[in-house]
Amino acid sequence: MTGAQQGGITAADHAEWPALLASMRALHANFAPIVEAAGSIAARLANYRTRFERALDTFAAGDHSMLASPLKDSYHTVWFEFHEELIALTGRDRAIEEASETQ
Repeated sequence: MTGAQQGGITAADHAEWPALLASMRALHANFAPIVEAAGSIAARLANYRTRFERALDTFAAGDHSMLASPLKDSYHTVWFEFHEELIALTGRDRAIEEASETQ
């Protein structure tokens, strides 16, 4: 995400677009089985694989906003929600964890 944002890759006609897309596809290929396994263990995670795939497909079709737009079901937004779900499933609380790190 950071590389794409700092590199100013804002459209499919950017010179770095093919590399970014290839990187996202590779990340997704490695990550999808984990998401699938998590969904088979916790029913509330079952829809995440479809959400990740939809975001990647829309991104690959040229909608750069589907990488990290906070206003859409972008790949980054779905990742953030998935991450929060995993934290909640462990019974942990992000605010408590962060507060304990500063003490």
